[in-house]
Amino acid sequence: MSRSNAQLLCAAALCLFAVASSNSNRKPPQLAILGDSLSDDGNDFRMTNGTYPSPDQYWMGRFSNGPVWNEQLKNVTNKINKIVNYAFGGATACKQPANISVRGWNQTQLPALTEEYAMLKPLLKDMSTNRALFIWMGHNDFFVVNAYIQALEEPGLSDAAKEAYITTFLTDLGRIPSCIREVVEGSLAAKDFKQVVVGTLCPIQLSPMLQKFSILLPSLAPVIDGVLEGIILTINRRIKSDVEELAQKYR
Repeated sequence: MSRSNAQLLCAAALCLFAVASSNSNRKPPQLAILGDSLSDDGNDFRMTNGTYPSPDQYWMGRFSNGPVWNEQLKNVTNKINKIVNYAFGGATACKQPANISVRGWNQTQLPALTEEYAMLKPLLKDMSTNRALFIWMGHNDFFVVNAYIQALEEPGLSDAAKEAYITTFLTDLGRIPSCIREVVEGSLAAKDFKQVVVGTLCPIQLSPMLQKFSILLPSLAPVIDGVLEGIILTINRRIKSDVEELAQKYR
């Protein structure tokens, strides 16, 4: 029986990935992917009959100007002979209320991480037992900020009420590591996968959507920027810590 390990890898997107393995010495020839638009190779496009993302703005149903990382990975290595992809653009790590939208999508239209895993699970019987699960999610949990921004733009809303909305939003973000851990531990406990790879969050506090908070509350801009950066760093540390703990538990 091999000893589990946890290590950090640096991706092209300058994000870190933590690896937890269970009882496997071999590099997996098959890879299952759960995630969001960073990994979506056309799932949203197929689900919407070719209307989203807009073919006039994006390349062949990807949220990019070319193949996404997982498609390129298969082209540059012969170590992976099959990729099963259930990443959906706009998907969140944690299930969101039905009245919350991500980039105009009602959240009931998009799967959360647990739902992506539920879609993947029936296909495991057709995959090799020597397989790995790759999870890279949590970015869109920040982008439900649209609902809070709309609330902040209500006429006559007091500064105290605005701060209360922001506090609720920031508190909700703290759920992200637990939502990811639930799926990681479930997959290892059920022995669905021998290796699980978890990607940490990119510095999305720099995105235009999140920067709008600072525009709406300019007096709090430095605080908001610093808090968002701190939350992302804290989430990434928790993801890494959880993976290291699970690697020991399921060695």
